[in-house]
Parts: sequence; structure tokens; C-alpha cells
Amino acid sequence: MVRARNQAIQINQSLVDIRPSNIFLNEDGRIKVACSLSWPLEISNIQKAMDKEPTYLAPEDLERISRN
Repeated sequence: MVRARNQAIQINQSLVDIRPSNIFLNEDGRIKVACSLSWPLEISNIQKAMDKEPTYLAPEDLERISRN
């Protein structure tokens, strides 16, 4: 998880939606964290919130919304 967070920071991204369904092992047995780009057809939590659909927004998401 630490490696995934450090990689995200390097590209100016954050890991905002970490849950058991987003964590998996690859073929080499390394832990991987999936991101929203892994499921491009899934509606983001930000969009769900804008559509007034119950969802979870991480503090980072709220900060991103408030900047826009």
C-alpha cells in the first residue's frame, strides 16, 4: 500500500477509494491497488454525489470539488 501511495504522489494523484474490492494480487504475487481508470465505465463517486446518489466522498475528493 505504501508503494502504491508513493507512486500516486509522484504523478500528483491520490488513492481515495481504497477498499477490499480494489486491492488484488497480480501474477507475480505483488499487491496492486486498482484505480478508477481500471473500470472506465463505472461512475465516479464525485459524479454520484453530483447526481444526488448516496455515496462516499474521501476528504481528497471534497477538497478537489471545493477548488472547482
